[in-house]
Amino acid sequence: MLIILAIGFVSAFFIYQFPSAFSATNSNFVEKIGEGFIAPACGSSGAPVTCSGSSPSVAFAWTADNPDFAGGNSVAISITGIGVIASGLPVPSGSYTWTGGASNTTYNYSITYHSADFGSNHLLNSGTFTTPNCAPTTGTIQGYKVLMPGNNQTAVPPANETVTLSNSANTLYKASTDFSSTQGQRNWYYLESNGNQMVYDLVGDPTGYDVSNSWRGLEVFAPPRYNWNRLWASKGHPERTLDVVRRWVAPGAGTIHITGNASDGFSTGDGVIIFIKKNNAILWQGIVENGNTTGISYDINTPVSSNDNIDFVINKRGNNIGDVTNFDPSIDFVSDASTNSNPYVFNSVSSGNHNVSVSIPAGWSVGYTLCYNVTTCHNNVPTSGDTATVNVPAGGFADLWWHYISSAPLFNYSLSNSGTSKVTKTSGNAFTQNTITKALTLGTTESVTLSLSGVPGGTSYSISNSACSPTCTSVITFTVSPSTPVDAHPITVTGSPLGKQTTFNLVVSGNPMTVSCSASPSTALLGQTVTWTAQVSGGTPPFTYSWSGTNIPISPPPSTNPFSIVYSTIGQKTAVVTVTDTDSVTATCLAGVVQINFNPNLEEF
Repeated sequence: MLIILAIGFVSAFFIYQFPSAFSATNSNFVEKIGEGFIAPACGSSGAPVTCSGSSPSVAFAWTADNPDFAGGNSVAISITGIGVIASGLPVPSGSYTWTGGASNTTYNYSITYHSADFGSNHLLNSGTFTTPNCAPTTGTIQGYKVLMPGNNQTAVPPANETVTLSNSANTLYKASTDFSSTQGQRNWYYLESNGNQMVYDLVGDPTGYDVSNSWRGLEVFAPPRYNWNRLWASKGHPERTLDVVRRWVAPGAGTIHITGNASDGFSTGDGVIIFIKKNNAILWQGIVENGNTTGISYDINTPVSSNDNIDFVINKRGNNIGDVTNFDPSIDFVSDASTNSNPYVFNSVSSGNHNVSVSIPAGWSVGYTLCYNVTTCHNNVPTSGDTATVNVPAGGFADLWWHYISSAPLFNYSLSNSGTSKVTKTSGNAFTQNTITKALTLGTTESVTLSLSGVPGGTSYSISNSACSPTCTSVITFTVSPSTPVDAHPITVTGSPLGKQTTFNLVVSGNPMTVSCSASPSTALLGQTVTWTAQVSGGTPPFTYSWSGTNIPISPPPSTNPFSIVYSTIGQKTAVVTVTDTDSVTATCLAGVVQINFNPNLEEF
């Protein structure tokens, strides 16, 4: 947006006319102070300026009626202490934008007309203007947490270390000091209560009213009515249906202390209602009665999160006639930002000194390297300590790395196993083993103890040589009871310290079974057939049988069930059977007994 510095000059030959919004000091321009009210203004030829990037920008413009068109006529602009900043400018009208000024500086200017016919220079007008602060006021702190030696950015340091930014001095904000023609400058926004962003007026209303630089509501009314939602550097004025809102947005998490005073700025009207809100929740409110030039004060402390809205609202109360209100709040912001991200960054940090610290896990030490607007200092020897004072450059960045070093002797090892452990269940306990190898990979050896997870119900284990120091082996013995589920069970072995792990499967197969044996008849005569029968409980069919006992053949043993035999001698006879199921689970019955007696019907030869 351009600023017009306008001056009026009358000569015998032509008249230069400049927009009335910036007339000479002695002109009778007026300032609109409320709907239906005007009053003489304190005339000044000074003018606001805008920011072009980080530099102030001021625009001069001129127009002439009945100009002298003689060849060589021109306009020149001078700044006191600098000299002529532009010459040979066109007649009868033209413009020139100057961006060579410094922020927060007052300048005296003059505009002169050179007449080629008369060879003379004529002062058209002179005055002053003050530039705003266009220089950036914040910067960034960024960096890594790295593992030494080697500044390894991808290695995980020992824990989730927290980096904390603490302000060595509070960040102060003030509505009038931070006032700008740019939305968001220093976290300030200029709004209507319906959420619309206001527009910045440079030349005031078309009638020449309200020459002060201000923000104006969006709605356009037909003259003589003009939009009176207005915000100046330190005052505001509401419209009929919309409140005027000056908003500050929290740059990060922390606490704020809001102080100030609200008072009547014009002697007519019915007063206003003042609100201070956080995200639409009312923190404070009060009524400024018309004529109360002493005002009412506010003093508020509240925590804020990043991007919280703090709104300073002026409401018309009954009507908005003469509702100019002085309302210039100050905000003292104290940041408590922290992060455990890697890399990490703190944005929008106020320029100047800040303390940054980092947490240190047990068994570690830390140092830091710090450079500004470059990232090339991190191979330097770190400065020992967990706190650094960082002088944040305005518009730039501080690159701060934290270098972690283990304060204990370096030690590392690996774990491996002997592969899948298989076991087939029986009617009793079954056993299997796995050998764990601990291999030293770095440093001086120390004891490593083992623990297991994933062991199924019904199975217990023991570890021999569990706490041996690498390089060494430990043997795990599993005792598998008949109640253990049949499955492939993943077993994880963990070593302490360092939490090293190795994994294998414990494969359990089979269905436990029991077998009983019986003879029929239980007492038989010599030469009589005896039938042995095996009764199987459990197991997984099909089954195989192997009989043994008194007078029972051994090569091959009988393999049927039932099994029949005729004994050729008298006396007590025994038999047992071993049953094997399809999963190779075996079971053997207790010895069965049969008594063979003499048969008197047999003839002896």
